[in-house]
Amino acid sequence: LIGLPQHLYACGITYRSQAVAVQQVETVAVTPVAMATFVPVVVAVPQYSVSYVGPNAYAAPAASASSAQATTPAQPPVVQAQPPPTAQTTTPPAAPAQPKATAVDPQVQALQEENNRLRKELEDCRKQLKQPMPQAQPEAAAPPVAPPPHLAILTARCAVCHEAKVAPTKGRGVVLLEGDRLASLDNRQLNRILTQVYSGKMPKGGPALSDTEVAQLVTWMDSLK
Repeated sequence: LIGLPQHLYACGITYRSQAVAVQQVETVAVTPVAMATFVPVVVAVPQYSVSYVGPNAYAAPAASASSAQATTPAQPPVVQAQPPPTAQTTTPPAAPAQPKATAVDPQVQALQEENNRLRKELEDCRKQLKQPMPQAQPEAAAPPVAPPPHLAILTARCAVCHEAKVAPTKGRGVVLLEGDRLASLDNRQLNRILTQVYSGKMPKGGPALSDTEVAQLVTWMDSLK
């Protein structure tokens, strides 16, 4: 572009080599044209790009960089992972304060213990009442009471003649027994019996009474006087 007016433009051919990053500008003289009718021409050559340059030109590297950026596929936006939301912990409400144990009056405690004891005794009584009552054992018959010695002697040795039913005919009317009990005798009758017994006249029809039997009859008769 030496010797050309400064208002003219020159077409610059810029190429970039793949092996060596060298920028070379070749200028070609062009016919002066009016500013308004100047049309830039771009010729596509493999591995070359042709553009016009002005006074402040040599912006081909920047344009090439812009075209490289334009042809570069857009990268997807990087989405930064958000941290998971932290779980909000809630503090449980405080438990209500427990009432303090009050001291128990010894007398009240003693009454409670006595009440519990009585309740237990009543419960035991209820359990016993629910059980069947034991059957009452029949009382053994009392052995027959032996008759007094004098009654035994009179029944065995004198009743055959001096019992109330036979005395009028056999015993001359002298009654010593009325069934199984002694008859009421006065003192005269008692003295007569003693005389007959001591003399051995009575009882008739059998052996005489022994001394023991006579003594038992005398003791009985003396108790009646």
